[in-house]
This record gives sequence, structure tokens and C-alpha cells, in this order.
Amino acid sequence: MVQVPPRGVWGRTGRPLQAPLESWLGQLLDPMPVERLVVRYLAAFGPATVRDVQTWCGLT
Repeated sequence: MVQVPPRGVWGRTGRPLQAPLESWLGQLLDPMPVERLVVRYLAAFGPATVRDVQTWCGLT
């Protein structure tokens, strides 16, 4: 997901508008395996518990 304009324009407020990243880029992306996703999470926010990762990604 990507947050698209007009959200974030100076002097304006409103609800965030989101779109699939593929529609924004105009191409399909390769799916990322869950293992790589968790490793990237831990690199940014680790150390973390299993519950932390589950809360962050919504997977069990």
C-alpha cells in the first residue's frame, strides 16, 4: 500500500488515501516470502518477540 496525494499537501488536511503499490508503480511486484518480511522487521525494530511481529504484520 502507498499513501497517495492529496494527503500531506501543505496547509490541507483530510483522510489518508491509499492505493495498491502496483497501481502506483504501474507494474507487478514479486511477492516477498514471510521469512524475508520478518527479517526486515527485525533489522528495523528488533529485538522483538513473536507477538510483536504478529501484531506488526497481522499474521499468526
